[in-house]
Amino acid sequence: LSYVDLDLSEGEEVAQQVLALPQAVAPGELEERMLLPSFLYLPHPQELPPGAAALPWNPTPA
Repeated sequence: LSYVDLDLSEGEEVAQQVLALPQAVAPGELEERMLLPSFLYLPHPQELPPGAAALPWNPTPA
């Protein structure tokens, strides 16, 4: 995901930035990554222990 920072841009030159996004990389583990995956994996409810797929911004983790 990229964006242009207008505050850092001067005239015709633009300051393009890449935004790293937090992503679940393993049960209970988040990392900021520069690229987004090309798929969405939805585990079976019995595949992971309760709370293993909880995200820090979810007020009521499943």
